[in-house]
Amino acid sequence: IPKRDWSSDVCSSDLGGAIVMSEEGVQTTVSVVGPMGGRVLYLDGQHQADDNGAMVFVHRRIGLLPMVLHPHPKRALAVGLGGGVTPGAMSQYPGIDVDVVELSEGVIHAAPYFNYVNFDVLKQPNVHVRADDGRNYLLRTRVPYDIITADAIIPTHAGANNLYSLDYFRLVRDALAPDGVALHWNGGATDAEYKLILSAFVNAFPNATLWGDGTLMIGTKQPLTVSRQRIEALLADPRGLNAMTLMQAGSFDLLVRMFRASPADIKAYLGNAAPLRDDRPSIEYFATLPPTARDLSTLGRTLTGIIQP
Repeated sequence: IPKRDWSSDVCSSDLGGAIVMSEEGVQTTVSVVGPMGGRVLYLDGQHQADDNGAMVFVHRRIGLLPMVLHPHPKRALAVGLGGGVTPGAMSQYPGIDVDVVELSEGVIHAAPYFNYVNFDVLKQPNVHVRADDGRNYLLRTRVPYDIITADAIIPTHAGANNLYSLDYFRLVRDALAPDGVALHWNGGATDAEYKLILSAFVNAFPNATLWGDGTLMIGTKQPLTVSRQRIEALLADPRGLNAMTLMQAGSFDLLVRMFRASPADIKAYLGNAAPLRDDRPSIEYFATLPPTARDLSTLGRTLTGIIQP
């Protein structure tokens, strides 16, 4: 099916604005709706990304935080392109080479419509985009990555279980270098959803820590440490300072404020919560789960051994 570009023949949309691009593909129907400053990417009518400042910040931090936490990242992988903001921000980190694996060619075609927030990611010389299945790619890759992250996908959408299960997180772990850092967003809105995903991640990464509001899960094979000396050396590099500023952490102290929970804190919070698995995709049957809202007030925040002043 050929690509359809509506930019010269804009029409109205039930999605809430003018369609500027639409493409029906094998995997999904991709639509870009609205003008700059109010533009939204939809996949099969479901919101996937937009150019709102808060959303742009979230996606930039998903891409940049694991690189800031890594001592010397050189090779990174982003599973999913979305609006391109996550890998676009990653491309701005000094000395990094970024691979992007995106299932839908339509999503790749939509990325230029967000070039004003994604650093025109498809034209960045250090970014390499391919249409492929992320899990199959992780199974095949032989050269380990320093960084693996993923575009923020709503976990209750059909098929999302494939990128939130213990089985997936094990693939990520196996594709990481020994000192690699993985980040995955936990979008579980209820207590049950959140714990299913977090338990799956922790089963794959026992040294996992939480950052931001508790939805950014950082996985490492070795215990994570963050030193003031290394972060201040990064800030002394103009490109490093730019990367830190893009995620609103222009100092060591601001970065530390993003830290939310240690491995011990997470273990105490989870108790015996079962992990999400491929063979039990409960997250996609969310209506059968208890609707209790997510509450992280009981989650501890132990910095000792992780943050090195």
